[in-house]
Amino acid sequence: MAADKQHREVCEALRACRPSVVIFTSVPIAGSHQRSAPPGTLAAHWQAAAILGSSSSRRFRCRELIQANLGAALEKARHELGAFGGKGVVVVTGSLHAVAAAMKQLNIAPRSI
Repeated sequence: MAADKQHREVCEALRACRPSVVIFTSVPIAGSHQRSAPPGTLAAHWQAAAILGSSSSRRFRCRELIQANLGAALEKARHELGAFGGKGVVVVTGSLHAVAAAMKQLNIAPRSI
């Protein structure tokens, strides 16, 4: 996610999905990490959303992990899905750059709507 976005508000909205695990990483935006928020900053905003957010978003436990890069984050997500019998959903958020990079690493072709 770009450093100039409203991180806590986005994290609070995502907490409403009540994930079991969240994995924070950094993806180059337009070829550079300069615009990306550091994963530790995003994790801190996730925790702030848990403390300051609505009461419903605070009442669940969630593993919070930080990975060095997108490849490591996707591999960790696969591993975490294994703990749930391989069933679950992996959501990639932050930017279209992040989604495109994840799709490329997972060999997923874009579909026309």
